[in-house]
Amino acid sequence: MQFDFEPISRIICRSLFCDLAKMKTAKVLAKFVSMLALLVLCAVFGWAGEPQPKEEKLRVATRLVPPFVFEEKGRLAGFSVDLWGRVTGNGRKRFPRGAQEVPIMSPDPRIGLIIPSSNRLTEPQFHRYAPPGVGVHVARIRMTGQWHRPLRDLRQSIAETAGALSDTRPGLIVFHCTASSMEEGLKGESDVLETIEKSSGCPAITTAQAIAQALSHAGVRKLVLISPYIKETNQHEVRYLREAGFEVIHELGLGLRGGDEYITVTPERWKEVVIKNARDKADGYLLSCTNTTMIEAIEDLEERLGKPVITSNQATLWLSLHRIGRSQPIKGLGRLFQQTG
Repeated sequence: MQFDFEPISRIICRSLFCDLAKMKTAKVLAKFVSMLALLVLCAVFGWAGEPQPKEEKLRVATRLVPPFVFEEKGRLAGFSVDLWGRVTGNGRKRFPRGAQEVPIMSPDPRIGLIIPSSNRLTEPQFHRYAPPGVGVHVARIRMTGQWHRPLRDLRQSIAETAGALSDTRPGLIVFHCTASSMEEGLKGESDVLETIEKSSGCPAITTAQAIAQALSHAGVRKLVLISPYIKETNQHEVRYLREAGFEVIHELGLGLRGGDEYITVTPERWKEVVIKNARDKADGYLLSCTNTTMIEAIEDLEERLGKPVITSNQATLWLSLHRIGRSQPIKGLGRLFQQTG
């Protein structure tokens, strides 16, 4: 099978030199490397001899690695995707002969978590419940207890940690601390997302954002808030939730003083607390905090209350899987994971 490189060469050269005047040197170099890789791919198929049988499919595997590939409005975009479109005629699959489909896949998806240094339960829970093949990578910041700082004072630490975490090539980075992500309201949350995305080049979410989307997905507007926190921490979570459009009709914090105490509360105790604070007018229940055993109480509580139960780790795993394209039902995580659409 003969392969004509001339049209592709013209396209690549024209693209590179047009962009040269508009782009910084680093970006031009990145695009050149992407183009070179595709030329190698073309050469392989050009010298492959006989065309592939019609029933076989060409599959192009890529990863979410900005600026080559990133997710934008639910679709893949970036230099590699744009170049593939140009070479194949803006999506018309012209080569090699016999290829019926060119799906773009992201193998080995990864979730990056930025968590408080004292958190001991998020990591094992994510590894326990994440689907096979989904990597979970964790980085820590001293931000609770004696190292507690306002969210605005954590920005530099968040930027440095997100940059280091991006070396694992995650499809998503999560700022994963419920109280801190809600502390400064929607504006503070937006600033954190911008900090992570700029320093890492990766898409980002927060625990607060995941909770808000999970509550909305579950049809919850009026809710009961339960946490291990002191009153002051509960109150700024109530303010965030109200700003996000929810009505907290009842809230209770156990008044515990830190992670060492949070982790001692058993799932059975959390069930007792929630049942005792149940409200008929509530659409659902939010159990807030990432460093707890709350996730193990979800299904029993939903069965007894007949209403959705959302926890910090459950909601964050749910939204993370959705963002990296791996949403699926997961046993033990309640109604939220039975409604993965």
